[in-house]
Amino acid sequence: MSHWDNPADSVEADSEEIDYFEREGISLWQQLQKELYPDYKVVYFSEKLRKVVTNINELDSQDCLTAS
Repeated sequence: MSHWDNPADSVEADSEEIDYFEREGISLWQQLQKELYPDYKVVYFSEKLRKVVTNINELDSQDCLTAS
């Protein structure tokens, strides 16, 4: 968990927390895409893949969508 006032005090997240964060991020990304289309293009930066994702199909084979 990040400690914004003093980043040195931040605790490293475990793999379960990282997976949860990724799934929630993807869910929010998909919701924003639906709400803002066609006026805006919404992209997602995957922490697991360490890259910008523009299409949900990029995540299908990457184990980013599966629950722990």
